[in-house]
Amino acid sequence: MMTNLRSNRNKAHLGLGALLIALCLVSWLVLLAGIAAVQKRVKDIGGDGSDSSHAVAFEWWILFFEAFVLFLAATGHFLGFRASHAAVVALLSVVTALSMLWCHNWNQIRRDNHDKRSDTVFAGFLLVSIFNSLLILVLGTIPDESDGVYRKGTNVSTAGPNRGVATPAAGATVI
Repeated sequence: MMTNLRSNRNKAHLGLGALLIALCLVSWLVLLAGIAAVQKRVKDIGGDGSDSSHAVAFEWWILFFEAFVLFLAATGHFLGFRASHAAVVALLSVVTALSMLWCHNWNQIRRDNHDKRSDTVFAGFLLVSIFNSLLILVLGTIPDESDGVYRKGTNVSTAGPNRGVATPAAGATVI
């Protein structure tokens, strides 16, 4: 009964993680469309000799860093690479913080410009921030295999002998 319950919980986590990764990808596409539209607009009006190619360079960097982290999260989530689990959550936290900062910046820009392109970039950063935050919560609650001894309802025999637990040597006195 306990393994069936654990199996159902793992399936629920897998499904919820898959849904959030899909929503992150959709929000990534919204952000991609917004940044591309702003980049095109900046190039169209940048005829004064200024270097307009770097106007949204950091936003592009954040966008592709997000794609890289989502790729790592998806492969780790679906293929079961739990060894890199903490690193993926940490990288996802970094890209979420960057998205939140740039969401604030684009909110100020869209208030001043009243431009649909700025609204799209703002919406993209906002959606990326929301779904990344939810994905961090879901990925942070998926139990690793290495903590089997400490989970409620398991014992040492199901997790493996001495797995992660310091045991005294034979004949040693335990105080």
